[in-house]
Amino acid sequence: MKTDVATQAYEYIKHRILTFQLSPGVKISDEEIAQHLGSSRTPVREALQRLAEQGLVEARPHRGFVVKVFNRHEVRDHYVLRECLESLAVRLAARNADEQTLRALRDLLETYPALMEDQDLVRFNDADERFHDRIALASGNQVLYQTLRQLQGKIRIIRRYDHLRSSSFQETYEEHREILEALVKRQGGRARRAMSRHILNSMKVVMKLLPE
Repeated sequence: MKTDVATQAYEYIKHRILTFQLSPGVKISDEEIAQHLGSSRTPVREALQRLAEQGLVEARPHRGFVVKVFNRHEVRDHYVLRECLESLAVRLAARNADEQTLRALRDLLETYPALMEDQDLVRFNDADERFHDRIALASGNQVLYQTLRQLQGKIRIIRRYDHLRSSSFQETYEEHREILEALVKRQGGRARRAMSRHILNSMKVVMKLLPE
């Protein structure tokens, strides 16, 4: 029973982090979460420890657990890795993606204008994440796909800095359209270059927003 509550606490806290209800550096109160879930603090602490192992929260002396704050070095490292992996994924997807996947990507892009108009950060991030996830899956390489899935939570938190700018919505939309066009035409090299530019452009913006 305790394990079930720990899993529930894990999912609850993770959801709040990934939907930006808990911002980087914010202290997570195990007492408040335990009260919300109607449980003791022990399974909540288990959940926080699991999230710490995944790099989404960190334990700080005299403060307890806080949402992970990424420094400039960590952000750069994540973007460099992401650029390498996703550039490979999209090149493979240009060869392996079926027509159903391409239609799904097209349909997803058609939802972007309404999300941009509403300035809906959470739903736009969801759509952005699904776009990249579908491409990774379409690569046909399960090890590559699972590796990117494991990075997803951290990447989502970091990407939040980019999407804090309203202009980044339009930039993302245009860059995703370019990637999709290359995929539809089965142009692997062009798709790889478009994905690389997309991710590195995001990195440059985020690095400018982070303190030295």
